Amino acid sequence: ILVGRAGGGQTGFVVSLTAGLNTIELIGFGINGKSASDFIQVNYLEGALEVTIHSPTNNFATSSPSVLLEYSVSGTGNFDHFEIWRNSTLIKASTTAESYSVPLPSEGTWNLTVVAVDTFNNKGKRSVFVIRDTSAPQIAISSPADNAAVKVVELELKWTASDSRSGLSHYEIYCDEILQGTTTEKTFLVSLTIDKSYTLAVKAFDKVGNSATATITVLRDRVAPELFCDPLSLPELE
Repeated sequence: ILVGRAGGGQTGFVVSLTAGLNTIELIGFGINGKSASDFIQVNYLEGALEVTIHSPTNNFATSSPSVLLEYSVSGTGNFDHFEIWRNSTLIKASTTAESYSVPLPSEGTWNLTVVAVDTFNNKGKRSVFVIRDTSAPQIAISSPADNAAVKVVELELKWTASDSRSGLSHYEIYCDEILQGTTTEKTFLVSLTIDKSYTLAVKAFDKVGNSATATITVLRDRVAPELFCDPLSLPELE
C-alpha cells in the first residue's frame, strides 16, 4: 500500500504502524527512470519499550574518532538492558547505562542504534546517523589569476570550493597574512592601498573545523609608463 511520496533530497518519512508485524518498503527512483528498493520489518507492540536518543542529533558531523551517545528508555515494559549497534555490528551486548562512547573507526557515515530489551526479549530501538569527517575542503581561487597585474584600488577575489562530507561552513580572507574578513559567499573585495606585490589567501572551513587554503600573488601598478625620446640627430648639409 502506497503511503506517501518524498522528494529526492528527503531522507526521512513518518509511517503509521498497525499492531503486529509491519513491512515497510522504500523505493528510490532516478531521473533516468531506474529504481532500487529496500525494506524493513517492524513489529509493533502496544506498551513496548521506546528509546529516545538525546545526543547526538541525526546527521551530526564530527572530526573526532568517537562520539558520546546519550539515550533513555520509556514504556510500560519491564526494561532489562540496552544493546548498542554501529551499522550491523553489535559493539555493546548489554548495558544499563544511559550513555556510551561509540568509536568511529574511519571517515564516513555511521548508523548508530540503541536497542532497549525488556525481560521478555521484546525490543524497541532508535537510530541516528553520524558523519566522521577528517578531510580538508577543496578550494581554488578562480579570479584574478596568480601573478596578475591590476590597477584597481579594490580587487574582487573569487573562488570555488567544495566539501564531500560535513559541508562548507565559511571562509577567511587574508592579505599579506592579515585577516581582512570572513564570509559564507565565494567572493570578497580586498583593498589594495599602494602599488606593490600582495599575497592574497582564502581559507575554507568545513562544518567540523577542517580547513584548506588557496593563495595567489597580485601586483598593483597604477603608475603610467614613462616614455623618453632621444633628440633626433640630422646630418649637416654642405
